[in-house]
Amino acid sequence: MSGAQPSVPPPGDTPLTSLAHQLIEALGRGTWGPDALEVLVGAAVAQLPGCTDASLTSVAPGSTPATVASTSERAVRADTWQYELAQGPCLDAAAGSPLVRASLVDGETPWPEWAPRVVAEAGYAGVLSVRLGSQAHPLGSLNVYGTDAAALAALPAEDAESFAALTSVVLASARRAGHLEEAVERRTVIGQAQGILMERYKMTAADAFALLRGLSQQSNTKLFDLAQELAETGQLPRDASGRPAAGGLPLS
Repeated sequence: MSGAQPSVPPPGDTPLTSLAHQLIEALGRGTWGPDALEVLVGAAVAQLPGCTDASLTSVAPGSTPATVASTSERAVRADTWQYELAQGPCLDAAAGSPLVRASLVDGETPWPEWAPRVVAEAGYAGVLSVRLGSQAHPLGSLNVYGTDAAALAALPAEDAESFAALTSVVLASARRAGHLEEAVERRTVIGQAQGILMERYKMTAADAFALLRGLSQQSNTKLFDLAQELAETGQLPRDASGRPAAGGLPLS
């Protein structure tokens, strides 16, 4: 993931037009591809009421579903549990109803194994998934996770559907250009970097991801580039004075 931060929408912008502006900016910076997918999920968190985290699931015939962009490590875990358990809103949205929304804390979801685990281990209280692509040719889903079930329940469906419509175009373009494989590879490298931090400093996956994201913002370095350096060298970067740039954590 790139660690790019969504810009503040101009006054009067709708979520859809603001997102379009951000994607145009990404094109202008030459960051089309996996970085554009990161713009999409970051914009969802910034602009969709009740959205704590967002992710994109890609589905393709003969392939296992995969998360190609997300705003947090726990969103990736929530997605991954769906793939492993073969149940959950992103799978339902991709294969059935175009929009799936549920409170995860009322005990009435159709996902008896997935929902309790997401509440207990990820802290989410509500979820909304919107199909990307068409029923005949599904591309995946836009997944919106919230820690406030009521706030997410109040999110207008048309806002989520507008995001999904533009996201479908970007995801389809990324797939044609072969960028989805790159996006999955990025997720793998970031996971490797998290694993190094977890083992070395005895921290959780969430804390390791938060450390990487913080360093990315602090050093103005893309999250993937930072993770790749750590995965390849076993070292976190140092600041201009040569001291560890990791909040005092030792580097060896």
